[in-house]
Amino acid sequence: SWRLTLTQFLSTTLNLALPLFALIFLIGICSRQKNKLFLQTYLLLPLGLAFCVSYKIPVYVAGRYDMIVFPAFCLILAVGLSKIKFSLLRYFFLSIIILSTFVSLYHYYFVYNKSNDRLVANYIRSHMSREDVIVATELSIAPLEYYWKGAFRPQLLPFPEGPRAVITRRALQGDAGYIDSEIKKLMDKIHPLLNENNRLWLMYQPMAFSDRLLARLKKDFKKSDSVEFSPGDNLN
Repeated sequence: SWRLTLTQFLSTTLNLALPLFALIFLIGICSRQKNKLFLQTYLLLPLGLAFCVSYKIPVYVAGRYDMIVFPAFCLILAVGLSKIKFSLLRYFFLSIIILSTFVSLYHYYFVYNKSNDRLVANYIRSHMSREDVIVATELSIAPLEYYWKGAFRPQLLPFPEGPRAVITRRALQGDAGYIDSEIKKLMDKIHPLLNENNRLWLMYQPMAFSDRLLARLKKDFKKSDSVEFSPGDNLN
């Protein structure tokens, strides 16, 4: 789970559990089981299709689109456990699986960092003037618009601009030529809007395309300041 903070205890648990999961899984998928072909097809066919589609459209998100095959994974693990003849060893392996699962489930249900999108929107609204300009990465513009409760609509520019599929494929994968062309288009829009009486806001998170934009902005603007927010339960 991407929510987990990698502590020493969690790291040790994972180092023990992952090879164990792999071993039991291999025993289960290679065993002579009546419904083995069904389980193998149920597990591998959807993952294989998602893998192939991702070469054309990068939509695969681990932990989301693979959930459809999770029951098959659990059943194959159960088959692998059932093939271990020594009951003491079988229960030991089972306890490791339960422990590692509990750690993840505990963090998922009880350790929750609330999204900070509202906090960020409120901060910008309370500190900006009507003439200021905001640049928001394509991933953060929607939450900002949703939580914006000000008396006026801000001058809000998305970066990069264009269809979501193109941005996902080219910006998030660090296509330097595409990012530079988007930076040039953004700069052409920004400079006519700025003067001595207003400011430029950048909603920034460390990613390849936003790092490149920040470096360019620091060349053009000599005076800058930053405010850092603690990460919430979101990507922005």
